[in-house]
Amino acid sequence: MRVLLVSPHFPPAHVGGVEYYAQRLAAWLDSKGCEPAVVCVERVTAAEKRVVHAEVDDHYGYPVYRLDVGVKPGAHGFRLHWQHPALEEWIGTLLSRARPDILHLHSGYLLGDATLAAARAGHVPTIVTLHDLWFLCPRMTMMHPDMSRCSGPDDGAKCAWCLLTEQRRFRLPDRWTSGAIGRVAKLALRTWPVRNRTSWGELASAVTRRQRGALEALASAQAILSPSRFVRTQLERAGFEPGRIRIVPYGIGPCRPPRRERPKNPGVLRIGYLGQLAPHKGVHVLIAAARSLRSSAFELRLAGPTDAHVEYMRTLRQMAASDPRIRFTGAYDNDHVGDLLARLDVVIVPSVWHENWPFVVLEAFRAGAPVIASGVGGLTEMIRHDVDGLLFDPGSHVDLAHCLQRLLDDPLLLPRLRNGIQPVRSDEDEQADLLDIYARAAESSQGAHSV
Repeated sequence: MRVLLVSPHFPPAHVGGVEYYAQRLAAWLDSKGCEPAVVCVERVTAAEKRVVHAEVDDHYGYPVYRLDVGVKPGAHGFRLHWQHPALEEWIGTLLSRARPDILHLHSGYLLGDATLAAARAGHVPTIVTLHDLWFLCPRMTMMHPDMSRCSGPDDGAKCAWCLLTEQRRFRLPDRWTSGAIGRVAKLALRTWPVRNRTSWGELASAVTRRQRGALEALASAQAILSPSRFVRTQLERAGFEPGRIRIVPYGIGPCRPPRRERPKNPGVLRIGYLGQLAPHKGVHVLIAAARSLRSSAFELRLAGPTDAHVEYMRTLRQMAASDPRIRFTGAYDNDHVGDLLARLDVVIVPSVWHENWPFVVLEAFRAGAPVIASGVGGLTEMIRHDVDGLLFDPGSHVDLAHCLQRLLDDPLLLPRLRNGIQPVRSDEDEQADLLDIYARAAESSQGAHSV
């Protein structure tokens, strides 16, 4: 079976949850004798003409088409310019030449509309995995620029004002007036004169067209998958057809046996964070919680690249303020994540955004480490409060500190949470489900075209 995987990015230059997933799936398909190929965006270039340049990378043993995509300069780039005729044409040509049996799109970011349109025109059966909220939100995260969570895309005016507040000249006045300016602006954007005669109104109309078109494009796929019920619910709330989205949770493979080490300080609670040191991940919430604890019987290790979000890292280091209990351990190789987890008692996921189904929770459970996480998004489906972990109020360092204090005060809580961890879903189980979905989609497509 020839499977074309389409991902916003692909390692090694870009590493994140979607990229890790696509790489893992491509390697598995290759190991099973399938013929995978990958299309990804290596870079987006400001250009007056929307052009596409491609390089073929055979490093992995299967072709990876790395694209340089030209986008007209603008404040919102691909967030609104989601239709790209040159990109659609390039993907259509590739589909005609490679003739994949299945196209599997991962997220809609950067490549979604062009890929779905080209697949629809070429009658290629298509699977979409919803790793994020791109089909609903131009910012992909359902987070406002001030890092508050959005309740959902009610209309174009709401989303347009959100995009405008990416600029300080809108964001700061809105903050100073406690949102009053935003409420007035959104009301104005819903009126005919403003909506049809101003650049703000044009933005609101563009957002509306973008959302309607994205959902229509998504509906053209033969199968739509989500690891969490949360993402499915958000799409159905926005009007997407109920029952179309199938829940297929991520699986994870066995880890390389970790090099277990004895605690250097027995009786000290070893707390860890693994992942991006980025604002939406809420690392500042974790540091604030740790700093508020008076106990010295814990150590906090923050593992992740420190050079990606420079200003945020500066803030985090200032917050840590040379606290000897808090240590930044730097970037890590995902192949050695088991070694990191073997040196931790508990893993914290303090995200302030709508997490979908983060791998770090699966990795922690696989290693037998309970998880304390924000009670938001798919995290509430992954973690059973007071059974295999603890959930706290998102963004509240006070509530997180309370959870940590419980572990410090009750020596029986940590082993009880460890005992509550159930076996994680294996990647073999997940990928077997995917092969079945591929086969059914291909069969359905062939049947439809033979009529």
